[in-house]
Amino acid sequence: MGTVGILANPASGKDIRRLVSHASLFTNQDKGNIVGRIVSVIAGLGEHDIYVMPDGDNLGPSAVYGLADKKNDRQNIHILDMLIENNVNDTIRFVKSMNDLRVDVLVVLGGDGTSRAAAKTIGDIPMIPVSTGTNNVFPEMVEGTVVGMAAAALASGMVRPEECCESCKRIEIYQDEKLVDIALIDLVVSSQNYLGAKALWNVEDISRIVATQCHPATIGFSAMIGCSAIVKRTDDFGIMAEFSLDKPNKKAAMAAGLIVPVHIKNQTKVLLDQNFVIKMERQGTLALDGEREVMFSEGDEFTIRITRRGPKRVNLKKALERAHAAGLYDMI
Repeated sequence: MGTVGILANPASGKDIRRLVSHASLFTNQDKGNIVGRIVSVIAGLGEHDIYVMPDGDNLGPSAVYGLADKKNDRQNIHILDMLIENNVNDTIRFVKSMNDLRVDVLVVLGGDGTSRAAAKTIGDIPMIPVSTGTNNVFPEMVEGTVVGMAAAALASGMVRPEECCESCKRIEIYQDEKLVDIALIDLVVSSQNYLGAKALWNVEDISRIVATQCHPATIGFSAMIGCSAIVKRTDDFGIMAEFSLDKPNKKAAMAAGLIVPVHIKNQTKVLLDQNFVIKMERQGTLALDGEREVMFSEGDEFTIRITRRGPKRVNLKKALERAHAAGLYDMI
């Protein structure tokens, strides 16, 4: 049969933005319960190999070992033997291993930052991003049972990736013609000149945002543009806007339960594969999908490009409609 990788980030949904907004905490017990349901459903729909990422909080392994169903005991469930650093490198390393193993589908539990880290080494493996983070524009809030059914459908071969996957947009950041980093949802230019806890939350420090998608129905930095424009993930363009400390002209949902006034100016559509250069007027940091990752100095130049070289995202409804037609739920 097929192979499935499952990654649950124990750190997602626990950053400092939870303290400056009204967001609730997504506990590791919650995440473990989701992993348990996903594994149980996959096991109930076929004899698939399942690889789970280990972590310092023992989230994934505990969820797997806690399964009491005897059928699950017969499944080929593996806790991957790998180095654990308790940081983003664990996600990158696990996903690279899944790519090396050529798993049929990868399930990623976390927020935008976790999906971004996974996207760095995922290659062409279909991704099912599940929302358990702080800002969740890229991953979906979806029941683990549904995730398990879709993963099993892809692993079984009943549904082919080209029938249910879409190539996502991503922001590519270059300096001196070398790829520095990527973002899946938004790139924020901030005057904060240190990385610190990485999460960015101070609106007054933001001078520019580039986004692959934005909508008033989301929260976070892309929503700061989404209060004045709508760009869907299916649109073949992104958007860029500048922000200033002038008199506010919009209200934006920056975080859970938090509406802030902002001043937006020079809003511009950015076509796919179109290069544009940002020259930094002072030192600061680039925040990628909500986390400060790249420090820069005054005068530094970055070339920005939005492409469709992001991960292949599984459309869950489409996958399960195909699986239904192919007989996934039939008794043999």
